[in-house]
Amino acid sequence: MRNDLLITISYDRYIAIWRTTNRTELTELSRSELPALIRARVADFLDETRIVLGTFGSRYATFDGRSGHWNLSNIEVSRSLNAMAVSGSDIYSTGDAGAIFKNGQPQTEIGSLCNFLLTAGERMFAGGQQGELYDPKKLIPSTNWF
Repeated sequence: MRNDLLITISYDRYIAIWRTTNRTELTELSRSELPALIRARVADFLDETRIVLGTFGSRYATFDGRSGHWNLSNIEVSRSLNAMAVSGSDIYSTGDAGAIFKNGQPQTEIGSLCNFLLTAGERMFAGGQQGELYDPKKLIPSTNWF
């Protein structure tokens, strides 16, 4: 909280800025959908209009609540490891940045945090923060599997 302003971020993938009145009433001033690179856990005021937020990359991002502009420049993809799965003789792995590797080599990117990989017979499934399922073997996202 800064002066009478409050930030909320959520796994519903939105950030909102609120003004408090007498610390009992809230008025929403700004709302924006979080880009896939933003980690919905950490946010703080940089000044009266800009907010700094954690990312799944190498540095923070900023959001200007007045203009609605996101600054995601100079953020490098993280090489963290969240999940692994074996398929035949191949080892697949993935992490916070959503990059999927096959035997240590880049295979594809889903563009958002990926926290699971699992196999079911010949199929493989990957997914995470965006609530979408992907098939890393086919290299295309799909939400029409079921």
